[in-house]
Amino acid sequence: VAVEASGIQAQFEPCRVVLPEDMEKGNVVCFVVKPSRSPVAVVTPGHVKVPVAVLARALSVGKNRITMASVSECVQLFGFAPGSVPPIGLRAGVDVRLSSRLFRTTGSLSFAGGDVNTQLVLTADELVAHYGSATVLSEEEKVLPPVSTMVRVISSGKCPPLFACDSMLGRLAQKLRSLDLDVTLVGEAWPTGSRRKEEEEQLRSLVLEGNR
Repeated sequence: VAVEASGIQAQFEPCRVVLPEDMEKGNVVCFVVKPSRSPVAVVTPGHVKVPVAVLARALSVGKNRITMASVSECVQLFGFAPGSVPPIGLRAGVDVRLSSRLFRTTGSLSFAGGDVNTQLVLTADELVAHYGSATVLSEEEKVLPPVSTMVRVISSGKCPPLFACDSMLGRLAQKLRSLDLDVTLVGEAWPTGSRRKEEEEQLRSLVLEGNR
């Protein structure tokens, strides 16, 4: 069996083996980014759901632009039918991302190997060695405190109030700043490396993640 991925050709000798019943299953979830129909594959343990918000943040797009690939798109863009998509050997141009949940598994995972009768056994370390550590998704969820807690902390003086205004509230932002309040204006130009620039980028990532 010949597999070609990222310009690397590999030859595998087919053999019949009996996999352990308790071996964890792996999965490859296929997505399409609109409107360019760019193919993205996420390699993950079989029981884990791919958080679209995390993927959207990694791709720097709104999560409403990411959709599951259809049956025809799986074949046309990824090269395999649904249920048989392997973690390697995908068509050129496919952006492959690795779920960080892969590293919570012990031992190898059993993936589809291109057809329903073939299994490909790989470890998380082998996948990282093939694709690189930059493809690993950061799936740590950001937990925001309740609004009531934020109001109580600000009113008690433990934390100064912070404001973010869009471009339509420019005059309000100026008046708040005249009161010596900390205000970030979305779209305002700040030097690279400054604290304001970092706050602007963090705010943009939150807007993209929340699809707001």
